[in-house]
Amino acid sequence: VNVVKVDCDDSPAIASEYRVMSMPTVMMFHNGEPVEKLVGLRPKNVYETLIERYAYSQ
Repeated sequence: VNVVKVDCDDSPAIASEYRVMSMPTVMMFHNGEPVEKLVGLRPKNVYETLIERYAYSQ
């Protein structure tokens, strides 16, 4: 699992490309493609479940 943080103020083109309209926005990519997008703060277990869903699947 790789975690990447993008500052939308410093990189507005990336934010626009992925349609990030509010923060926090967490996007999960699998095999280089976006597969999940969570907008707003969520409990820790939501993020853990999301990582488990994709981290071990090919």
